[in-house]
Amino acid sequence: MKETMKLAVPTLGSGGFASKRSDHFRRCDCFTVVDIVDNCIVDVSELKNPSDESGVRLVQTNFGWHAFNVRNDSEHEEVDCLRVAELLSRAGANAIVAADMSSRAVAVFGNAGIEVLTEHRASSVGDAVEAVTKACALP
Repeated sequence: MKETMKLAVPTLGSGGFASKRSDHFRRCDCFTVVDIVDNCIVDVSELKNPSDESGVRLVQTNFGWHAFNVRNDSEHEEVDCLRVAELLSRAGANAIVAADMSSRAVAVFGNAGIEVLTEHRASSVGDAVEAVTKACALP
């Protein structure tokens, strides 16, 4: 049976192995998505991050529509987390590599069927993918 992983790497700028890895999945420009089969890379693609950086959300109340600045609001962070987890799940990702992630975000990704892998040292996407493939290598 083949071991497969579709790994999402938060990326600054455009996707690819030479790109700088982002420390924040909610604030990255895109995800470099890497298909790995039996520890061999078989495909690389880019997925735009839909996370709303404006920090403004329209909310309908009994009095009509209102704009709220929620950039630092924990509810907004949770909505962004759900949006990213849903996007990656629909793209078939089953793992994400992150420098750090809150326990709430780990739970959201877990509920979407996405394993959170932690890696602190890699600054490029390629280095992060290499670290993950080495850590997940079968003996």
